[in-house]
Amino acid sequence: MYWAIASGIEGNLAAYEAVVADLEKQDVDEFFIIGDVVGPVPESEALVDRLRHPKPNEYISAICQG
Repeated sequence: MYWAIASGIEGNLAAYEAVVADLEKQDVDEFFIIGDVVGPVPESEALVDRLRHPKPNEYISAICQG
């Protein structure tokens, strides 16, 4: 079983989409985000919306809060 772990996204939707595109090429079973999802950028809201509503066949991220 392989996991992918991301953190420090800071509202960067383009970076998140690049990571998701790369994960599609990997043999990853689970995708975890361990913090710092939003940041002081306008894209933060769009990123949160994307995490709440992933595209079809896209990983559903387990988001850790603390």
